[in-house]
Amino acid sequence: MGQVLSIFIDESGDVGFIKDASKYYIITFIMHNQNDDIKSNIEKIKDYPIFHAGPIIRREYPFDNMEMKDRKKIFQSIFMFYGVFFGKTVTKKV
Repeated sequence: MGQVLSIFIDESGDVGFIKDASKYYIITFIMHNQNDDIKSNIEKIKDYPIFHAGPIIRREYPFDNMEMKDRKKIFQSIFMFYGVFFGKTVTKKV
């Protein structure tokens, strides 16, 4: 099989058409070469309910009854997951 590249794209913010709009609009691209096995790393985080940091930080459902130390552990695991796979980051201001 030839090389397969998966690309995941996400955005955050608004484009400024509302009052008090954020001055930032972020687009994130994550690229993964399917020839790189990440199965063992996914095993470490597969039981976490979500991957968005906001609900963990703001103590929203399903983290609303979790202690800070437990939420911190989840956040750190996700952060480490990112660092292992996608350690190279590029930021551009437009």
